[in-house]
Amino acid sequence: LAARFTNYSSSGYVTTWKAGATYAINDEISLRAVRSRDIRAPNLSELFQTGSLNFSNVNDPTNGNQSAFITNPEPPNPNLKPEKADTITAGVIYQPNWLTGLQLSADFYNIKINQVISQLTPQAVVNSCFAGNVALCTLVHRDSTNTITEVDTPFINLSSFETRGL
Repeated sequence: LAARFTNYSSSGYVTTWKAGATYAINDEISLRAVRSRDIRAPNLSELFQTGSLNFSNVNDPTNGNQSAFITNPEPPNPNLKPEKADTITAGVIYQPNWLTGLQLSADFYNIKINQVISQLTPQAVVNSCFAGNVALCTLVHRDSTNTITEVDTPFINLSSFETRGL
């Protein structure tokens, strides 16, 4: 068992924990399992680094998918929150008595991360805005003719990511 209480100056308090167990069925076979809550706080670059300026083409669904050549700044985002992951691992260990030194193991893992810190592409921002995501519409800038001139792509907390495997 383990627990950690952390206070990040940029994003507040976060609690992480871990519980695990190993059980020996016999001299040759053991089982193990771990359940944990893990985090990754935003790094200094994601929070404060002056962003780079890129150039890109986007298709604007508001204007009949007209192509626009845009500037694409990547500004920092001091409002990022830590990613939170719920992780489960379970495995079996085989140590045959008939072959000293050999140890085989297989593990299953399932990791679900919430509030993933990532960047969207300029086209994804434009498409999401067109689909009704008002928060992302603030990242799309237009000129007086309603042509897109700039799309900001800062690091943001996205919904979730899940992976599992053996």
